[in-house]
Amino acid sequence: MIVLELSCPEGHRFEGWFPSHGGFASQIEAQTVRCPTCDSSEITRLPTPCNIGTQGRAERVSEEPRDPGRRPDMVLRALRTAVLRAENVGERFAEESRRIHYGEAEARSIRGKTTPREAQELAEEGIDVIPLPFKLPEEMN
Repeated sequence: MIVLELSCPEGHRFEGWFPSHGGFASQIEAQTVRCPTCDSSEITRLPTPCNIGTQGRAERVSEEPRDPGRRPDMVLRALRTAVLRAENVGERFAEESRRIHYGEAEARSIRGKTTPREAQELAEEGIDVIPLPFKLPEEMN
């Protein structure tokens, strides 16, 4: 997973969480990344001061000093908010992910459940699936 610092033409800055750089590029091309303040789809990537772990190796993205104002709990809160906004497709997650990936359904943010085997099959097809680092309200009962 990568976290990118983004901006719109109005100067609103926000973070975006993406499964990969390719995932970011395809979402920008499909105009599904939108400014949470003004809803603009004209998004620019800003330099980010973070390390990204990719399958066991760290890749330095920027040599800029880390923003001391950014706290990990705020990042998780932003991720949780974004996930809760995504359409919950439940047990149809694998099926709907494929439909979106192959252009058979509208590109949009979705969430749902899948088995580890289905997640592996999706990954083999080039469809990024990200397990969440927290429980959602519907999973807490």
